[in-house]
Amino acid sequence: MHQLGRAADDYRRYLGFAPDDLAGFDDLTRVQAQRQRDDAVADYDKAVELAPDWAIAYQARGVWWIHDRWTSRAIADLDQAVALDPGQATAYYHRGLALAEDGK
Repeated sequence: MHQLGRAADDYRRYLGFAPDDLAGFDDLTRVQAQRQRDDAVADYDKAVELAPDWAIAYQARGVWWIHDRWTSRAIADLDQAVALDPGQATAYYHRGLALAEDGK
């Protein structure tokens, strides 16, 4: 996480010298998105630790794993979400996405 902060700082400094470099802006936004993802996953890890029977935490963390292409982690979390709350339609939807991605 610390390295991502340093990377973002360096991109901002670079963009001070080259404010029209669209690739620099693209790289900066990717670093910022990764930092947000790391924070979100850490928050869901804590939520699962505090409330291991809260299906929504597993489902939401599973969606982040899909975005990162960690399909095995996504499927495990989404399996748990469905087991805890079989009526949670979005967990089935996202598990389908993860299974399809995993099958490629």
